[in-house]
Amino acid sequence: MNCRAKGYVCFYADHLTNEFISVDDEVFMELDKVLASLQSGVLEYPKNIWGIIDEKGNSLQFFVNQDGTIEMNISVPKKLGSYTKMLEKSECYTLVCQAQQYIEDIEIEDAEFRDWWVE
Repeated sequence: MNCRAKGYVCFYADHLTNEFISVDDEVFMELDKVLASLQSGVLEYPKNIWGIIDEKGNSLQFFVNQDGTIEMNISVPKKLGSYTKMLEKSECYTLVCQAQQYIEDIEIEDAEFRDWWVE
């Protein structure tokens, strides 16, 4: 089933502009605003983070490393782990444009699954 998302809870930290939206703020954005926030330049500065959360609590996050590379992380709480992959900026936008209702349904080639350490 290919259900398009209408929007997501969005969060980010932009250390260049000192703009932050916390996960705890639970700011819902329509898909067009989600895509606009992603294109705002937030993925161009080291240590910045940008992410979305679907209604199941799954999240898709991008973290800009010190060297400018971008790490993608899709957390899947029901599996107690995350899918990770290094991406180019353009790939991040393309991935979010897939806009599946549930983040766990977004297909990502060659993503590595990492278990969370849980006691």
